[in-house]
Amino acid sequence: MFSVTQLTQEINQQSIIEAEMGLADKYAIAEKGTGEVLEDVSAITGKQRPWSRYKTQNAEMAKLLEDTSIKGKSLSVSRVENIRDCSNFLLFGKTAHEGYRLVHANFCRFKFCPLCSWRKSLKLGKQVSDITDVLLQKLPGTRFLFLTLTVKNVPGDEVSSMINKMNDGFKALVGNTGTRKLAKKIKNNLLGYMRCIEVTYNKKEKTFHPHIHVLLAVKSTYFKSENYLTHKEYQELWQSCMSLDYMPMVNVQRIKNGTSKAIAEVAKYPTKTADLLSLGENTAVSVLRTLINQLNKKRLVVFGGIFKKIKADLNIKDVDEDEDLIH
Repeated sequence: MFSVTQLTQEINQQSIIEAEMGLADKYAIAEKGTGEVLEDVSAITGKQRPWSRYKTQNAEMAKLLEDTSIKGKSLSVSRVENIRDCSNFLLFGKTAHEGYRLVHANFCRFKFCPLCSWRKSLKLGKQVSDITDVLLQKLPGTRFLFLTLTVKNVPGDEVSSMINKMNDGFKALVGNTGTRKLAKKIKNNLLGYMRCIEVTYNKKEKTFHPHIHVLLAVKSTYFKSENYLTHKEYQELWQSCMSLDYMPMVNVQRIKNGTSKAIAEVAKYPTKTADLLSLGENTAVSVLRTLINQLNKKRLVVFGGIFKKIKADLNIKDVDEDEDLIH
């Protein structure tokens, strides 16, 4: 378990709203040292959210970042300290129903922080759920696909350039450009998409595996139309878009339960650190240093088509740019 200063306030629902607006100092009288252990239970699943697990991983991550090959080079000393202190302070407001609600926390928002990545994952899932709710209201017959696009593993110093190339390849895949007939078949049915880039590490080969996860929204007639693409055709199209001299691994699945909740489950924030932390200290430091440098200023999550339009209509911020990891 980790030590957290838990402050609870006897405030009503309106006070919570005011506290969320940055006025928490107005309610300076707080209960401290009561010994009460608070539990964060999801209102949707009824399961307890694993703060302790992610805080433990955050502490392990901070320890890796203390390595001199990272601290002071890839990250400033103060930034590393900020990451180490992530979520050490949590402020809970007491609601009129005798429950508690998180109203403030000192999240570090580091791209590879396990705690912040978890919060971003929850937030992204909620965003996708809200977007697809609206989409299904507008176009009830919309169908959804989950597509994974890969390339061969690359050395660490080629990760950034390969991601750039994959971004260009993806634009060719979903865009009605050039003379690719298969790309035009996608374009004829495509309503919108959410694209996530993920990079994993192969410990045995000491290489990196960048790949793309895509949530595709297609017309209701897609599976019965002449524009339907088989698995092999997706492979051939991705090979063509990437100008590869080999047939890449591609996976495409139909999301049969077309509800926003089911769709949100395949739309999680792509940065995962649990596997990295299990590599052993020396390897983990090396891999983390590479990822920090190679993914610098890279947009990992992108919305397109009708997803992008609804996102704008709902005034949803990009999850990497949104400062709010509380609500």
